Amino acid sequence: MDEKQIAMQEYKELSEKLESLEREVEYIAVQTNEIKKAIAFLEDVCNNEITEDSEILFPVASGIFIRTKKAAVKETLINIGGNIILKKPASETLEILRKRLSEFKEYEKNLSYVSNDLINKLNEFRGKL
Repeated sequence: MDEKQIAMQEYKELSEKLESLEREVEYIAVQTNEIKKAIAFLEDVCNNEITEDSEILFPVASGIFIRTKKAAVKETLINIGGNIILKKPASETLEILRKRLSEFKEYEKNLSYVSNDLINKLNEFRGKL
């Protein structure tokens, strides 16, 4: 293999890594959005902005909702993995979600740095090809 073929192979590998990172960034964005929605809802619940007779839409599946009245929300059920579900006060769940959101934002920031590094390397290879 000559230098140009090696450079082409490395360029291809870097391009594939960048595509993978872009998919990961998209996934993180979706997860971050879901967490933000959950935080907003629980904040409304904890601040009593949603009263017991408020009507809400309860999601059943993507794009499918049930119209229902809000019940008193004092605790939530959290799936922590391995089919284990814990009861937590709504306020504690809110803090867990805020921490998770912060972790996702930090991860997204790290992915951005790695992505920028890959883009710079790809630009270097373009100059060689």
